[in-house]
Amino acid sequence: MNFRIAILVLLFAFAKPLFASPCAAYPAGTWKLDKASALQFEREWLQVLTEKNVAALDCMLASQLKDISMKGVVRPKAQVLRELPLRSNQYQQSLTGLEADLFDNTAVVRGVNIVSDQQGHEVLRIRFTDVLRFADGRWLAVASQETSEQQQQH
Repeated sequence: MNFRIAILVLLFAFAKPLFASPCAAYPAGTWKLDKASALQFEREWLQVLTEKNVAALDCMLASQLKDISMKGVVRPKAQVLRELPLRSNQYQQSLTGLEADLFDNTAVVRGVNIVSDQQGHEVLRIRFTDVLRFADGRWLAVASQETSEQQQQH
C-alpha cells in the first residue's frame, strides 16, 4: 500500500507543473493579442511597481529583458528586480498618452509616465517605449526605454 501512495505522490508532483499557470503571481485577467490588452498590461505593470510586488514583476518581465533608464543605464531583469524594493514611495505615478502598435505577436507601447509629489504637483514626465511579446496567453516585457521630458521654460 505504501508503494502505491509513493507512486501517486510522485505522479502528482510531476504532473502538477504541467497544469499549473506559467507564473502564479502574474496579474489576473483575460489577456489577448490586441492593443487594448497590451495597454492593460502597461497599467498592471505600473501597479506592480507601485506595490513593489517583486513576484508579479518577475512574472511580467521576460528573462532577456533589457531596461534602459533615463540616465542611459542598461539594466537586465535581475537588476530591475533587485532594485524594486529600493524605489521611493514618496511619489505618485500615472500614465498618459498610451498608444500601442502590433506586429505579429509583438506590441510596441509608448506613453508618458507622470510623476507627482504627495501634493499632486508634477515633478517629472518620463516618456517611455516598451516592447512586449505575447506568448502562452500572456504579455511579457522584453525591452523598455525611458527618456525624461524636459520642462520647457518660457
